[in-house]
Amino acid sequence: MKAVTSAGNASSIAFHRRMGFAVGAPVPGYDGPGTELVLFERVLEGA
Repeated sequence: MKAVTSAGNASSIAFHRRMGFAVGAPVPGYDGPGTELVLFERVLEGA
């Protein structure tokens, strides 16, 4: 599974970490010029 959130959204980042997502580095321009989002990934068992 993948998810994204804004780099400044500490609550969302903490939530995804608690849910077992790996947190990647912020991705500049992910949602267009001047934006920076954080990409999360989690591999599900049996997938």
